[in-house]
Amino acid sequence: MEEFATQGFPLDVSNDDHLGTFCAVNLQRDEAALTGLGQGVFELGGLDLEGSGFNIVPIEVGRDEPLASQKPDLLAQYVPAGGYQFYLIHFSPGTNYNKTRRQKQASRLLSTAVSRFAYNLYRMKTSDFDYHLPPELIAQTAAEPRDHSRLMVLSRRDGAVEHRHFYELCDYLHAGDLVVCNDSRVIPARLLGSKVDSGVKVELLLLRRLDRGVWETLVRPGRRLKTGARIEVGAGPAIQAEVIAKTETGTAVVSFSDEETLEKLGAVPLPPYIRLPLADSERYQTVYAQEKGSVAAPTAGLHFTTELMSRLRKRGVSFVFVTLHLALDSFRPVQVDNPLEHVIHREYGEITRQVADEISRTRAEGRRVICVGTSAARLLEHVARANEGGIEPFAGWTDLFIVPGHRFQVVDALITNFHLPRSTLLMLVSAFAGRERILQAYQEAIRLGYRFYSFGDAMLII
Repeated sequence: MEEFATQGFPLDVSNDDHLGTFCAVNLQRDEAALTGLGQGVFELGGLDLEGSGFNIVPIEVGRDEPLASQKPDLLAQYVPAGGYQFYLIHFSPGTNYNKTRRQKQASRLLSTAVSRFAYNLYRMKTSDFDYHLPPELIAQTAAEPRDHSRLMVLSRRDGAVEHRHFYELCDYLHAGDLVVCNDSRVIPARLLGSKVDSGVKVELLLLRRLDRGVWETLVRPGRRLKTGARIEVGAGPAIQAEVIAKTETGTAVVSFSDEETLEKLGAVPLPPYIRLPLADSERYQTVYAQEKGSVAAPTAGLHFTTELMSRLRKRGVSFVFVTLHLALDSFRPVQVDNPLEHVIHREYGEITRQVADEISRTRAEGRRVICVGTSAARLLEHVARANEGGIEPFAGWTDLFIVPGHRFQVVDALITNFHLPRSTLLMLVSAFAGRERILQAYQEAIRLGYRFYSFGDAMLII
């Protein structure tokens, strides 16, 4: 019995009896290592596995889920709550094969698999998702009209890239496609006030509603505001606020004396990288925004116009709307070296019965589900994980953190923007299309002068 250990990950590899030997390997990170999955022809590291006794089974592993009944809890302590996509490799040689030769191949295969798996899981760094962006490419204003932003089309299959405009989206969406949009509306969550006892200026950013009149907030200057600090917000008349708790993540829980007045006193918060004032606050809302609750716009939807949506509907493309209220992570880069240690803020989402049924019907009929934005994608994937791959009505919180290795169960194509370096959003699109492919596409976008971030250009990943 040979024990193979890499970066603290133990796996027993038997050299005298491979019956029942299992190995988990994250192959989605290295797409070139696996070809023909689901088509009956399997190649891994140059070894043709068809009919060889090897079976490759895609599985998903969550933090509290065992890898398999044969290896209970083998990976549970290493896997984040968001889950990873692994392929379970099982070797059970048939009677017509040379056992010694197959044993050697199996040992090499499993050793390579463990090495790849350990590298992907343990050595993934936040710096893997970094890139340099010239400041002049950070869009300060939105394109006018909305659908005249540029559109990069990226193929997940072969990495091919096309350069178009968003109004040409009709060339890539087909009759039967279902487009899922996030209809959350940005609230006027930025509030200005002053400390009652000293008059020091205070800025509050509402993050999420905890109870009537009680909000989790980001407060500046946060260090000077202790629990019990009282703040006067607005003027003529002002409302009273009190810090009732501080959280481990640096936010504050604040109680407001008059919640109904907050909307009148607040302003729509813009990301910190947008330095020009917003002439029209509706330009930071999608044309279909309905449900109030976000502190950041689901920016992939900013490119749609009512006219473009009408043209798509005439071509047989359908639209449905889900709700996910976006919180602080839309602005915030990952600060820790290991992205798996990043704490993502919970966000509230809803999917109605009618929408859930429409998504389920689309999938059952083999049609495409196209998500507009990472927020819609995260909500669908969260619900699918909770329902064994199915979509059911939902109303609740999600903190799903998607990184490379996640197996997308619902999303077939994704419309998104160009995201900040080291951000959870960049990690999600890297999980969907491949990190290397995304970063190569970003470099091409930089070379061609695409505009980045919230008011920037769009990407269609198909």
